[in-house]
Amino acid sequence: MASQQTEKLRDCAVITTIHLFGSSYFLLFVLHFLIFHFPSTPEAILNSVAVLFFCAGVLFWCISTILYRILAAAAQGNTTGWQKIEFIGTLVLIGATTIPFVVLQFAAESSARLSYLSALTLVTVGFLVDLFAVEPDVAVIRERFPYHCASLGLLMLVPAIHALSEHQFAYTPLVLQFGKIAIYNALVGILFLLRPLERMRVITGWQPSLYAMHLVLVYNAITYSRVILHVLVDL
Repeated sequence: MASQQTEKLRDCAVITTIHLFGSSYFLLFVLHFLIFHFPSTPEAILNSVAVLFFCAGVLFWCISTILYRILAAAAQGNTTGWQKIEFIGTLVLIGATTIPFVVLQFAAESSARLSYLSALTLVTVGFLVDLFAVEPDVAVIRERFPYHCASLGLLMLVPAIHALSEHQFAYTPLVLQFGKIAIYNALVGILFLLRPLERMRVITGWQPSLYAMHLVLVYNAITYSRVILHVLVDL
């Protein structure tokens, strides 16, 4: 029991540090964005709202993760029920990451933009309702969660493939960055599911696969935000 509590404290310290850095960055990013890039036209308002939605999604994910890790470290009993908070934040992050890509990449194609945003909203809300309103069993939720993440991730790739098919020899920085973060996030997700170092007992008492996943997700969100801002300024 003591060793489990020690592991929870370690996880809390490492992951909370990562997400405090990420949330601090995005709070400053939003402040900078509102001061220096405040929208002045109707189209600019829509683009700015998409960027702010992304930032809000990342902040929600960071805060929900910090909250769950602190609760898990502070509680003495079973805390798996609190993990719903982190799961919600992760699904919100996946959906929020796609919004600015669709809005900025398909600025000249309103029908495609509306279709992708509608599909993304319906699927994300459907997964959230299915996992956290319909199904009360935490064990079932933990089993389904990777499949919902994979399904939502595949849906993210549809607008990216559409954009790549239209610009076969002139890929924009936004398309390239979106593709990179999709690949990197998928790889660290697979790494976390496999947990090779933990299974081989190379490192005991720590979860390097979990830490690597959170670190890469935060780093990708930061690099993605820079590309989004650059594209928005150039529009």
